Amino acid sequence: MSRLPDFSPGAPPRRTALPLAERLWLAAGGLLLALALVAGLRERQELDLARQQLERARLAAQAAEERARVRAERLEPAEAELRAQARLGLLAPPTQVLAELQAVLPGGVRCERIALSYGSQLLLELAVMARSARDYDRFLAALEASPRFTEVVPGRENRDGEVRSALKLRYVPATGNAATRAPGAPEAGAGR
Repeated sequence: MSRLPDFSPGAPPRRTALPLAERLWLAAGGLLLALALVAGLRERQELDLARQQLERARLAAQAAEERARVRAERLEPAEAELRAQARLGLLAPPTQVLAELQAVLPGGVRCERIALSYGSQLLLELAVMARSARDYDRFLAALEASPRFTEVVPGRENRDGEVRSALKLRYVPATGNAATRAPGAPEAGAGR
């Protein structure tokens, strides 16, 4: 008969030895637990490393976006200026501008020098010579009346006999598009 353990209050606890198979299973379980803990720690370290790499990549992407935005902000005005200049070159080729200038030029006036400056607007600088002050005044009036020439600014004049003067003015292409007008300027031909 097997003996039952003594559970009486004053009896010393009795240790019973586990059979070998149970001890091996217990050791194997402890070993597996230790391996699982080590693997878990390694996975945690890899996860932390992956999070750090992800954060670095996110910061690098933000920095690249910021650099691209700054670069675009710097290029945007220059690109807009180039687009406006190219568009103005198509809308107002020099031959057309000279033909329209010729159309308002009275008989007694000739242009000695013409400079066209294509930018966001087409600006002209003229050196003119008129046989008389009356011819010169007719030329100024014709420029002012034309919907193609605006912002006419005469320079210094010499009105002794022949009139020699420099003029600055702006050319407005036939479309009168807002993209080719000065800010706040009315459409070509408006109010005339």
